Amino acid sequence: MSEKNKYSAEDIKVLEGLEGVRRRPSMYVGSTGKDGLHHLVYEVVDNSIDEAMAGFCDTVIIKLGKKGSLIKHDGKVYQIPCVKAKAIDTTGAGDAYAAGILYGLANDCDIEIAGEIGSLIAAKVVEKIGARLDDMPYREIEKIKNKK
Repeated sequence: MSEKNKYSAEDIKVLEGLEGVRRRPSMYVGSTGKDGLHHLVYEVVDNSIDEAMAGFCDTVIIKLGKKGSLIKHDGKVYQIPCVKAKAIDTTGAGDAYAAGILYGLANDCDIEIAGEIGSLIAAKVVEKIGARLDDMPYREIEKIKNKK
């Protein structure tokens, strides 16, 4: 090897913090395409389940977009259907879903009913431009609460 092409320790650059992940994500995920995204989703789900099984939480919620959501609470899994909506802007849908769940729990609903309220609120938010809810759909919430 010529002196010009010699490689040594001085040529190694140490990247601080998350800089290595930002520069070369495929080294950590395996791919920057669809397979890499799926790998990350599986990691998040696996880690959530590990945390729950280790006793650090009793509830795990996985949002599945148009397919609704799954809620595992106290050892039982609930499949929450998606409320049909004419989506215009999905900004804030996840936050609206979480807010709906919290609203349900704060109003003494069980976790399944709270999840359905979250699904309703998220559906209402995506039908508008911008993450907003002009009017709280109290009548529809009451129908959900009273169906069980």
